[in-house]
Amino acid sequence: LLGNTGVGKSFLGNILLGREVFKHECSPSPVTHATEFQAYAADGDSYAVFNIPGLLEDDQDAVDRNKQEIYKAFQQSPNSV
Repeated sequence: LLGNTGVGKSFLGNILLGREVFKHECSPSPVTHATEFQAYAADGDSYAVFNIPGLLEDDQDAVDRNKQEIYKAFQQSPNSV
């Protein structure tokens, strides 16, 4: 799940999975700091939801770390949509 900090990526991931897996809260500060994923099966197919840190932050070091986390997520699942 890609998006800016605080837009509800973790919450959406939990909705898609149908259970509470990713920590989420209403906060102006980032909640997700590292890439997380949860695999699941539906209709005989396997899927994985990747929850990554937000794209935009005030701190350039955090932005650079988040870019690395995004890159890592796509390396782990190169055929993702």
